[in-house]
Amino acid sequence: MSFFKAFRGVRAITVYHNPSLEPSQKAVRMLNAALTGPYPPGDTKNPPLDFKLDVEESEPGLDEMVTIRQYLEAESPPPVPSNYPIVVDWFGGRATCGPQLDGVTRILENLQKNRDESFAGKLKSSWKFW
Repeated sequence: MSFFKAFRGVRAITVYHNPSLEPSQKAVRMLNAALTGPYPPGDTKNPPLDFKLDVEESEPGLDEMVTIRQYLEAESPPPVPSNYPIVVDWFGGRATCGPQLDGVTRILENLQKNRDESFAGKLKSSWKFW
């Protein structure tokens, strides 16, 4: 990631991933698809989302687990990466884990909302009528 992108606020998403588990594989595919294709999928007018994806096959460290527990959604089970993926939006302060991927979808929707609000703000500020 470039120095200037860091200042621009590119979000960092980490997936603690067990490649032998289907939910973990699906989570990584969903996140990669949001980076490389239109988001939401199917609407080619939309650009991909802008975030840095970090796929970790190791378990989170103790400090990371403390933060992840603070970020977890209420309906998420306890974070156990050997059982299912843990997906963390470090800058957005959100985390999700479990076999269901609804939390991953919510993280992506939040990124989309921020992208669209930022884009709308740029359009509004670029048109000035005197």
